[in-house]
This record gives sequence, structure tokens and C-alpha cells, in this order.
Amino acid sequence: MGGPARFAYADRGWDHWADGAGGPMADAEYESEMDQGRTALAARDFRAAYRHFGRAHNLGHDVLAEHLAAHRGLLATAWKQRRLDRAVAQLFLMGGAALFDRDQRKPVR
Repeated sequence: MGGPARFAYADRGWDHWADGAGGPMADAEYESEMDQGRTALAARDFRAAYRHFGRAHNLGHDVLAEHLAAHRGLLATAWKQRRLDRAVAQLFLMGGAALFDRDQRKPVR
């Protein structure tokens, strides 16, 4: 998938069209990205936190609980930045995911 939409996320350091293959490696990467996002958020490095939670979002997109956890991280980042527009967007996306997403793979835990 090429085109301008694919590269709209390049400035955020992640590609929205990750392969989503899943498996133990993806689970380890997901946990690593979430941990790095939480660490960056605690250090008030909002750009890094947003980038790591965004990557975790892509890696965890196939498992609803992981998908929602990544959105909660993005919501927390927006809230701490006092970015109401981003916070509202995350709430909207979380609601949509909770209503319409289904697990496509089982988490390995």
C-alpha cells in the first residue's frame, strides 16, 4: 500500500500498516513498546511516549485488550499534555474499538 496516506504517520515514527503477524516476537515487542511509552510518559517526554504507544497500538491491534491499552496510553499522553483535541479523539477511538473490534489472535500470556 503506497500513497500519501501511508506516509502520513512517518513523522510519528511508526507505520500504520504494520504486518500484524503476531506471535511471541510481536508480544514481546508490544510489551517493550508499552513499557517504553510508560517510561517516557513518566519522564514527561510526550513525543517519545506518543511514538511508543503508537507502535504498541499497531503491534497489539489484533487483540482487543492490547489495542485498548495502547489507546489508554495515548489518552494519558494527551491528558498530561492538556491536549483536549487528542484526548477526545482517543475516547472516540476507544469507544469504537470496544464496540466493533474483535480479537483476531489470542494473546500469548
